[in-house]
Amino acid sequence: MKTRTISILLVMSLVAGVFNACKKDQSNTETQENRVEMTDADRAVAGRILKFRSRLEHKKANPMLKNNEIVSIDDARLDVETTFNASFAFPDEKYINTSYETIQIEMPVTDAANTTVDHMLALYDECFAKVLESYSNSTIENKELVFVSLKKGEIENNEQKLELKVVLGTKQLPGQGWTPFVEGDNWKYGNMLGKCDGSSYMDSDAAEQIQGMLDIYRPIYWVSPPYRIVYQIDIASPYLLIGDEYMDANNNFLMFYIDKTDDLTDEDICLDYNEMNFHFNGHHTVIYDLMPVTYSKPSNWQCIGWDVNGRQADYTDDFYIDHNRIRHESTLTYAFRHIVRIDEIAEPTSLSLL
Repeated sequence: MKTRTISILLVMSLVAGVFNACKKDQSNTETQENRVEMTDADRAVAGRILKFRSRLEHKKANPMLKNNEIVSIDDARLDVETTFNASFAFPDEKYINTSYETIQIEMPVTDAANTTVDHMLALYDECFAKVLESYSNSTIENKELVFVSLKKGEIENNEQKLELKVVLGTKQLPGQGWTPFVEGDNWKYGNMLGKCDGSSYMDSDAAEQIQGMLDIYRPIYWVSPPYRIVYQIDIASPYLLIGDEYMDANNNFLMFYIDKTDDLTDEDICLDYNEMNFHFNGHHTVIYDLMPVTYSKPSNWQCIGWDVNGRQADYTDDFYIDHNRIRHESTLTYAFRHIVRIDEIAEPTSLSLL
């Protein structure tokens, strides 16, 4: 069971640790500049993007010409995803919130492992149309595409099922800042239950508020021209955390998590502002410090998207049938940063200009 007595001193030290890492002139967002040193992996990513774009241009110039060259399904998925993100996504902008939409699409295949160049290029065009539609229909303000990801599903009727995730964000306007949770920022754990005093019902919850803080405090990685960064989504993404994976030295869950056999109380369900700060910082530590160690990832492995939701055990949680459990579940998307030359790959284009 989660210990509810969290030291104020511990919370403040965690908060101070994040604040000290964030430059005031960056609106409390950590900014990191990488030393420019292109690796063989960077050059390989750039080469794949350029080859894919060359195929796109050739198809556009010769629409009736068929290209039945065989490519693997895995390569097709990777090239469509990486090229699209390199062309239209802005994962290193500063955002104050993000939204997620999942769209089911299909790509014809020749067998269980392969497809054709034409089918691959058609997949790219379909992704473009679906993402542009999602962007146009989104009601969030000052929006930008954060990233897209393609996840393989089953093959049915000679078609590869794919899950297209579109992540949009509200860009942080110049001059905006953020302060840590302060007295009165007491929120119920999830389910859009609002604040602990009964206000803001169905408007937000603790999980939503912590996700918003993570959006603002995302590290910003950048390199100086003539270089830029391209992100290649980790194929193992998304990573799902149910909340009990990591603890601090005092056995407090870094992410919000309570499991008990007796009834949940109002105190259990409510996170006061100290706990909000604690679990925001706990999430930040998990995402940027502990996950890379857990999975033995290189330094260019970066979390570029998160979806934090408050969950409650129900009849589907067999192990917890006699338990009462509430928690914060996080779905994390990671990618590998690669340095490319702007004169080769160009800067991304905002969907707002299309």
